[in-house]
Amino acid sequence: MDEPTSSLSIREIDYLFAIIEELKSSGVAIVYISHHLEETFAVADRITVLRDGAYVGTWSSHALDVDRLIRLMVGRDLSEKFPKELAPRTGEVLRVEGLTQGTRLRNMSFSAYGGEVLGIAGLVGAGRTELARAIFGADRIDAGNIFVDGKAVTIRSPRDAINHGIALLTEDRKQQGLVLKMSTGQNITMAVLGRLTRGLFTNSRKEHELAQGYMDSMAIRASSQDQLAINLSGGTQQKVVLSKWMATQPRVLIFDEPTRGIDVGAKVEIYKLINELARNGVAILMISSELPEVLGMADRIMVIHQGQVAGFLNREEATEERIMEMATGSSMANSVLAAAMAASPISSLSERIDSSDAAPTAQDNAHE
Repeated sequence: MDEPTSSLSIREIDYLFAIIEELKSSGVAIVYISHHLEETFAVADRITVLRDGAYVGTWSSHALDVDRLIRLMVGRDLSEKFPKELAPRTGEVLRVEGLTQGTRLRNMSFSAYGGEVLGIAGLVGAGRTELARAIFGADRIDAGNIFVDGKAVTIRSPRDAINHGIALLTEDRKQQGLVLKMSTGQNITMAVLGRLTRGLFTNSRKEHELAQGYMDSMAIRASSQDQLAINLSGGTQQKVVLSKWMATQPRVLIFDEPTRGIDVGAKVEIYKLINELARNGVAILMISSELPEVLGMADRIMVIHQGQVAGFLNREEATEERIMEMATGSSMANSVLAAAMAASPISSLSERIDSSDAAPTAQDNAHE
């Protein structure tokens, strides 16, 4: 089973674990591959660790804990899961006024600043991804204005957004961020081919140099530029997508679920790249369903509820409870909804399984 819970609701995960127990009791051997470490401890009798394509070892699950397993996976001690660095905040880079798109986005207004990570939180279906796609020109809007560095811009397509310094790291990197049957180098340079082309021909030398520069600076683990993107690990694929957008020299970079489906070591590398971009004055919008990730990396948090801005929280005042109150539109956060939104390798597996006997969650309804 390769990442079997990646698209499952909380109740479905519970059902899957019950099926696994039935299969084990009937004598079936199961190989369970997952980046969700708590899940691994819940179902595994033995745990085998691979690192960079090499066998590290096999241990009884009772002989390991999460911290030791992380050290074995990444080959070093991770003293901080979220290595946040505070960058100097500069002027307003992005301003959105009255953005409206049917009933999905309703009169949304906010600003993002250079050197700032603006976390965007909300329940499934609240409009987080729709907001990112609207700003990037992937979906048409009905009303509203977008300003970059104080200048009103017209964005009718992703090409317009790129020309105005806006980039989007999509939620689904395989379908929307990469061309899997193209090489690593081609994926890195595809958004800036106009700079590398004269007439009908691309300057191959410049293209190769640009791709190699990002492969080196981003520590992209590929056999060569010619290795197909489909054959890269999830974390390496994500760094290729990020390299593609960094090549455009963006002023605004939108991350939609930037660490979904990648291992803990690659997550820390992505967080450090976010820190570096912030130090360089880029305005970063980070959408994440993992509340610990939002709390760990954001300077400010914008909470969305039913297509509207529910409010803002500073880093110092933000807690999971306050975010959930705003995200649910209630004075008291529902514990089941909190578990659905915070479901992550960091969240407690027992909380997720215990919620299976409760009423269907917002995430369950959206999935069904």
